[in-house]
Amino acid sequence: MISKGGDMRRETTLPIDRDAFSRAVWTGVKRKGYTYKEAAARAQEHLPAGLRISDVSVWSYAKGKSVPRTRVQVEALGSVLGFDPAALFSRESPESDVKALDVRTRLPTAKGDERDDDAVAGIHVNDVGGGHALVRISAVVSWDVAMKILYLVDPAAGGGAP
Repeated sequence: MISKGGDMRRETTLPIDRDAFSRAVWTGVKRKGYTYKEAAARAQEHLPAGLRISDVSVWSYAKGKSVPRTRVQVEALGSVLGFDPAALFSRESPESDVKALDVRTRLPTAKGDERDDDAVAGIHVNDVGGGHALVRISAVVSWDVAMKILYLVDPAAGGGAP
């Protein structure tokens, strides 16, 4: 997408008003008296494991250069900087209602396995907009299951149909 000023900007994946978001972040940072680093650190406390916001990102958002990839990042910034994220999203996309799913499941362990306390599978799903989701799975599975998952994500890498 090319803006009116002629500079190249990446297409946003969230149905968000970029200018309103930029103003909300800039105003929130100034009103709270935070540095971009402080705002990022405080927002980070509201994010699920594995999702990050850096001070450079907060600066970029405040300057209108970019927007976050996920709705949960916008919501984290909103809670820290005191703006309503819902007011920034258009209602055009049903994906805008998807926030994040974080599921942890006890894994079956072998008899005598000393790792019982660490045997937790994590499944994290975050909306990235445009009908897509970021999925992270951390689980011990059989090779058969692993190959089926790989095939679903990348049929060429999965070695053919499951």
